[in-house]
Amino acid sequence: MLNNYLTQAIHNAKISELEEFYRNKSYQVIKKQTVEDMAFDLLVKKGDRQIIFDVKTAPLTTIAKESILRQQKLAKEKGFDFRLVTVSRPKSPSIDIEWLHDELVKKFDDASGRIRQSCHTRFC
Repeated sequence: MLNNYLTQAIHNAKISELEEFYRNKSYQVIKKQTVEDMAFDLLVKKGDRQIIFDVKTAPLTTIAKESILRQQKLAKEKGFDFRLVTVSRPKSPSIDIEWLHDELVKKFDDASGRIRQSCHTRFC
């Protein structure tokens, strides 16, 4: 479950990065653009130039690859430049909290001591 949240966060961060990049270059930016019932993540416009983006998470499945081909074809038919941007799935999320191990050991020791005391008092 955590991996899904991280993957979605990475996906959204890439879209935000593209959005900021093109806004800084004076493009009009439209998020979540739909063209003939096909969803794209971002559309940027400047003058006659229109670039439509889809961000996918790698590795790509067969279904995703087929979807990309349909998006590419539709974008070309409608006069958009199509850009596929891929982001990698996190392999193994790791968060290092220096004090956490020592604190958990301390809590475990405290709890073990209370359990032993409780058992001696109640003749466990």
